[in-house]
Amino acid sequence: MSGRNLSGFFAVCLGLAAGCASTPPQRAAPAPAPAPAEDPALKQRFERAYFAIGCLANRGVDPRMTIAPLRKPLDYLDGVVQRGGPELDATRRILDENGFASVDAFRTLGIHLRTDRSYWIGLDDRFVDELLRCK
Repeated sequence: MSGRNLSGFFAVCLGLAAGCASTPPQRAAPAPAPAPAEDPALKQRFERAYFAIGCLANRGVDPRMTIAPLRKPLDYLDGVVQRGGPELDATRRILDENGFASVDAFRTLGIHLRTDRSYWIGLDDRFVDELLRCK
């Protein structure tokens, strides 16, 4: 290589090195915000609405004596949304009273809470007892 090409080559290498050195360091990702489902007040509101919808879904059924499976609130929501009518209005009132803006917001939280197996098993364990308290 000639001296001129060699000096050009070094200039390019020096420019690349300077460019890499001046690249700002990567920032660490911010710590994730706590999941809204970990809020105890939100879980309480979910449970109140969940069991109230469970009462609505199983109205007229004795949970101790039935041989048919009890209707779970999240499954009931799917059907009631498709059918509409007074049952949907009653469900929306329950959700509104417990601070949920929509059926979808409640369902989304329910799906998220299902990922916490111990919490969800505890909720299922209480289901029949809560249905016995229905008015």
